[in-house]
Amino acid sequence: MAHKLSAVCLNEIFEHLEDDIVTLHSILLTNHHFCGIVVRILWRDIWRFYNRYGMNYIRNSLSILSTLIACLPTVSRCFLQINGVNLPAPTPFFNYIPFIKVLSLFRIDQLIEDVVVNQRINTLQSLDYSKHLIAQELLKSFMKDIPSLKSLDICCDFSTRIVQNIPFSNFPGATSCLADLSNLKCSSNSLIPQTFQNIQSLNIKFIEKVSNRLIQLINSQHQLNHLELNAYLINVDWFNIIPALTKHDNTLTKLCIHSNNDVPLSFVSSFINLQELIISIRVPFDGFNGLKYASFTKLRIFKIPHEVPKPEMLMKFLENNGMNFEEFSTSVIYSDKSLNKSLVRFCPNLKKLSINFGNDELDTLKSIFEHCQGLEGIKIWCQDDHNHLNGRNLLEIVVNHAPKNFYELKIYMNITLLPSELETSLISWKNRTPQKSLSLVVIFDEFSLVFKEEILHMIEKYKELGTIRKFEIKRIDNELE
Repeated sequence: MAHKLSAVCLNEIFEHLEDDIVTLHSILLTNHHFCGIVVRILWRDIWRFYNRYGMNYIRNSLSILSTLIACLPTVSRCFLQINGVNLPAPTPFFNYIPFIKVLSLFRIDQLIEDVVVNQRINTLQSLDYSKHLIAQELLKSFMKDIPSLKSLDICCDFSTRIVQNIPFSNFPGATSCLADLSNLKCSSNSLIPQTFQNIQSLNIKFIEKVSNRLIQLINSQHQLNHLELNAYLINVDWFNIIPALTKHDNTLTKLCIHSNNDVPLSFVSSFINLQELIISIRVPFDGFNGLKYASFTKLRIFKIPHEVPKPEMLMKFLENNGMNFEEFSTSVIYSDKSLNKSLVRFCPNLKKLSINFGNDELDTLKSIFEHCQGLEGIKIWCQDDHNHLNGRNLLEIVVNHAPKNFYELKIYMNITLLPSELETSLISWKNRTPQKSLSLVVIFDEFSLVFKEEILHMIEKYKELGTIRKFEIKRIDNELE
C-alpha cells in the first residue's frame, strides 16, 4: 500500500523523521521514489553531517566536498583543475545543490581546509588561495542553483575571512536565492547584503565595533521575532545597536543574551510581547536591576543558566511575571532556599522546571509538586559536595507527590541511590493512577559517573514492562544552555 501514497503524503511522513538520520538513510535504499523524497530532507542542512571533532570527520569531509564539486557546472570544475585544484568528483545520482536550504560560510571554510590539508590534495596554490577558489565556485553555484535559501551563517572569525570576503550576494541568481531568507547569523562587522528584508531570526556575534551595515539591516526588518546576542569578548562596545533593536518591540517573541560581562538589561523591558527570555551571563551581574519591575504578560519560558541576579531582584521579577511561566530554569551552580520556595507562590503554572537544591530542601520539592499541578518534567541539580541528594528520599517524593501529568525526571548524578531503592520506587511508579511511563535522564560529568550494572539491568527490565518510557545518560556539557 505504501507505493500508492501520494508524494505529498509521503513527504509529510518523512518530514517527521527529519532528526532520525538512521531511519532516513535506510529509506533511501527502499526504492527510487522514496529516495527522491528523502534525499531532499537529508541535503536541506548538509552541514549537520559535518562534525569536525567526530571520529570519521575526515572521511565525511571528503565525501561532502567531493559530492558538491561533482555537482558544479563543467566550467567551474575545469576552472579549478586549470588552477591546480584537483579534487575527486564522483558522478552524483542527483544535483544535490538545489536541495540545500541552510548555508554556513564558516562550515564551508572548515570543510575545504580539512580536505585540502588532511587528505593532502595536490594543489599548485597556497592553502588560502585554494580555499578561495573552491569556495568561490561553490558559492557561485549555490546562488545560481538554490531556488530559495532559508538560513545563512556568515559569522566568520579572523581565520575565515578568506571565504567571508567573497562577494557572493553579487553573483548571478543571488537576489532570487536570498529573497526569502528568514534566519541570519552574522558578526557585528560582517559584510551583510542590504537586500535582506524578511529576517525573522537574527543571531549576532559581537567581535568588533558594530558596523553601520548591521544597524541598517536591523532597521530595515519588519517581522523580526527571534534575536540572539553573543557578547563574549571583553571591551567590545555593542550598546549602540540597542536603539535599532528596540524598534522591534512589538514583533520580538524570543530573546537570548549571552555574555562574559555585566550587561545593562533595562532595554529588554521594551519587548512587551516576549514569550521566551534567556539571560546567560557568566559573571556576577547587576544589570538585572533594570528588569526587576518589568512586566511581560506573554512570557512563558524564562532561563538563567549561569550566574543568577541577586535573589531579591529575581524574586520581584517572578512576582510580576511568574504566574504566566510554563518553563523556568535557573543556574546549575546556584541555590537559594528563599528563591526555590518562591516558585510555589509565584509560578503555579509551570510545566518544566530546572532547579538546584540539596537534600535539606526536599520539602520544597514536595511543595512545588503539590502547588504546580501542571508540572510535566523537572531537572534537579545538586552540586554541593556536602549536601548530596538522597536518591531514595527524592524518588519517594516524586512517586508520591508528582502531579498526574508528570513524566520526565532529569537528575544530576551527584546523588546516592541503591539498586533496591530504585526498584521499590519503580514498582510504586508502575502502580500510580493514572499510569504514565517515566522518562529518566541521568546527567554526569567525566568525574562522577558511577552506574552499577545491576541498576542498568533493572532499568532494561522496567523499560520492557512499560514503566520506563525512555532512559538516557547525558554529559553535563550537553545539558547546559
